[in-house]
Amino acid sequence: MELGLSGKIAIVTGATANIGRGIALELAAEGMRLVAVGRDAEAGARLVDAANERGAQSATFVQADLMDRTAPSRILTEAQKLGPVDVLVNCLGGNVDQGLFANSDPEKWDKDIDLNFGTVLRMTHAVLPGMIERKSGAIVNIGSTAGLVGDYMLPVYSAMKGAVHSFTIALAKEVGQHSIR
Repeated sequence: MELGLSGKIAIVTGATANIGRGIALELAAEGMRLVAVGRDAEAGARLVDAANERGAQSATFVQADLMDRTAPSRILTEAQKLGPVDVLVNCLGGNVDQGLFANSDPEKWDKDIDLNFGTVLRMTHAVLPGMIERKSGAIVNIGSTAGLVGDYMLPVYSAMKGAVHSFTIALAKEVGQHSIR
């Protein structure tokens, strides 16, 4: 499918597995310059090979743990070596804890909150100034149906995916004036 993305630069977080990997490979097939982010260097190397085979103009892997609050600036620095970032796909997420809320551990809440929502905020905050300056860009935040209906025994995860949905709507209203989708 030709989406007019050839040569543009995309950062995809959570790119080494599952939905993130699928998105990264589809963007590669569009001829994008891919900056794939994940923790697993071996999976990252395999992804880069697959992205190049699929038609990426270039593919780079940045090994980073987005729970590290300094990671977004390092990722952005690597991406900007290719040029300005056109697309950010926030795809990182997962379940830190599962169980009934009454029996939950508040320390694990913080990890679920940060993994599923804090990482979205930090990566978006890192790329947004450049997009606003250029009046161009797209940010795709991957949520979950859990954020709409709530998954049993995943109350904090569900709440954070709901936060991703709400943040995306509010951010679109804010940055639309800058021609950012």
